[in-house]
Amino acid sequence: MVPRSSIASSAVVKSGLVAALLLIGCSSSGQLESVQTQLEDLQAQVVELSGRTPTRGEVSDLETRLSGESERQIRSEADILTEIRGLGEKLVELEAQLRDSSYQIARLSDQVEETRVEIKALAAVRPASTEGRPIDISDHETLYQTAYGDFKRDKYRLAILGFREYMDAFPTSELADNALYWTGESYYAQRLFSQAIDTFSDFLVRYPVSEKVASALLRSALSHLERGDREDGVRQLRELVKELPSSAEAGVARQQLAELEVRD
Repeated sequence: MVPRSSIASSAVVKSGLVAALLLIGCSSSGQLESVQTQLEDLQAQVVELSGRTPTRGEVSDLETRLSGESERQIRSEADILTEIRGLGEKLVELEAQLRDSSYQIARLSDQVEETRVEIKALAAVRPASTEGRPIDISDHETLYQTAYGDFKRDKYRLAILGFREYMDAFPTSELADNALYWTGESYYAQRLFSQAIDTFSDFLVRYPVSEKVASALLRSALSHLERGDREDGVRQLRELVKELPSSAEAGVARQQLAELEVRD
């Protein structure tokens, strides 16, 4: 028979150790309440055993329960550590996303400022005019060449503004079709394919006999293909080959149709 005082003292010590282990790992009120309940139950059993001579089976059962609670607490602590690591990884990911968003915002701010500078530059070179008085027609060439120069320097947004102003001021000029065509090219160069398609469509309606019809058809077809509009792109390539078969653009259209494995 095991001395009762020794068993009780051993049980009390073990219950104290378990209590410490359980309380260290608790990270929520729910866990704390569960641990406290289990501790109170174990302590009640210790008190009961302290008042009488326990059997070896009771001592063994108590020790087994204490050991089980310790193991469960260790597993709980491991789960908590895993969750903490997961939260740390999510935090790192969110910080990376925040840095990327900040970079994108900075880029947009730079683009806005660049546009403002370009608009001011355009305003500085536009021909002088007053309401109710015609603009001096001798300036139309300067305005067109300024816009075309912007296009050649890859300043496409500024070029679009210049060509539009030219078309508004000189809609019947012999260079009006060119101005509209290069507006479409400016959109295409920026990969703004929807705007490019609309501009080239407008060009083909307004200037059906222009020397740039073949180029406009080709660019429009390529814009459709870039957008994933295979059907419309192939249709315009075929139209180009059929209507202007001897043009250099028709040769490019045939090559595109061959790459798409479509018979012209």
